[in-house]
Amino acid sequence: LANKAYSIGPSLYLPLFTGGRIESAVRQQRAEAEGALAQYRQAVLSAVGDVSACAGDFAQARETRVRADAALASAQQALVLAQQQYDAGVTDFSTLLDVQRSALDAENTAVQARAGVVQGFVALQRALGAGWSGDEQAVAAAQQPGEEAR
Repeated sequence: LANKAYSIGPSLYLPLFTGGRIESAVRQQRAEAEGALAQYRQAVLSAVGDVSACAGDFAQARETRVRADAALASAQQALVLAQQQYDAGVTDFSTLLDVQRSALDAENTAVQARAGVVQGFVALQRALGAGWSGDEQAVAAAQQPGEEAR
């Protein structure tokens, strides 16, 4: 008869003397896990800070736009009045030119404020993870006014 060994049930292998290798490996893995958790927490805090800053900038840009649009409306109304006064002969041409210059400055400020709102919105979306990549920015910058994305 051949010598055959049979085993029924689970078997357990546990080395009795490892020189502390197992304990050391466990401590190392725990330290690595704690380090990864600390990095994750830092990334989350950084992301929350970015979103908070972008949200504040966006809100401020919207308030600036409201003020710039109100100033533009006032400047346009002043321009209409100055044109009427010039047409009636009440004021001279230099006064009309000054009012026109002020209206154009107000319009320029309003356009810049609108651009600030758009930039703030894009920054907020990026901070929220909306996925605005550099390639998309290059395509958007390359498009001519009036050309639509394909």
